[in-house]
Amino acid sequence: MTIEIRPTALADSPVRGFEMLIDGRWTAGAEGRTIDRNAPSHGIVVSRYEAATRIDAERAIASARKAFDHGRWPHATASQRSRVLLKAADLIEARAE
Repeated sequence: MTIEIRPTALADSPVRGFEMLIDGRWTAGAEGRTIDRNAPSHGIVVSRYEAATRIDAERAIASARKAFDHGRWPHATASQRSRVLLKAADLIEARAE
């Protein structure tokens, strides 16, 4: 028995673009460069990602520090944090496939 798999042509599919989430906003990289990801079986670009730089990393770190120091998380009780993390785990599990 011979099985033939014919993948859907990707050439006509739109390239999916992804930005970085920094300080609660989707944003392009500081230098405006992107990284293309090719489908390994076809060699066609299927997605494009912002190329993060040191500047982007520093912005993200500063935002995380501010959110931690001044946000609700450090003031929450262990029980409250546990509920948030368990809810996140449930959402991940529900969308695993």
